Parts: sequence; structure tokens; C-alpha cells
Amino acid sequence: MPKEAAPVVRPWVLSLPLRSAPSPLFLAHFGENMKSLRNIIAGVISDEQGGEVIEYALIAGLISIAAIVTITAVGTKVLAHWNSINSSM
Repeated sequence: MPKEAAPVVRPWVLSLPLRSAPSPLFLAHFGENMKSLRNIIAGVISDEQGGEVIEYALIAGLISIAAIVTITAVGTKVLAHWNSINSSM
């Protein structure tokens, strides 16, 4: 049975500080960031500007989709008609 090698301890590992709990400064900074993030999200949710832009974008999207469907449907019929004319010549 092979012998297991002893774990190698690097000198820099021994100099690392042990972390038990976050510092109070970190917690204060984190709390301020969370409050500002909450304020930003609340502001975005309550903001009603740009609602008309979204409505116009949806209408333009629906018109585009309708145009694509119509052109595709008519295009195949026109192609079939041109092919029948071409074959009759």
C-alpha cells in the first residue's frame, strides 16, 4: 500500500489572517449600498415616464410582424404565379 504524502504548507498560507466576522466598516458600507439599491429599484418601479414609448414600440413591433407575415404570404403566391407564367412561355 503506497504511503500518503504529507501536505505541503506554504509559508504565505501561514501569514493569512483568519476571518471570523465581517468588519463593522464593511457592514456599514454594505448597508448603505443596499439602501441605495432599494431606492433605485423603488424609483424605477414608480417611474411612469416612458410608458408611452413602450406602447409605441409594441405597436411598431406588431405592425412589423403583420407586414412580414403579409409579405411572406403574398410573396409565395406571386412567386408561384411567375413560375406558372415562365413555364407557359
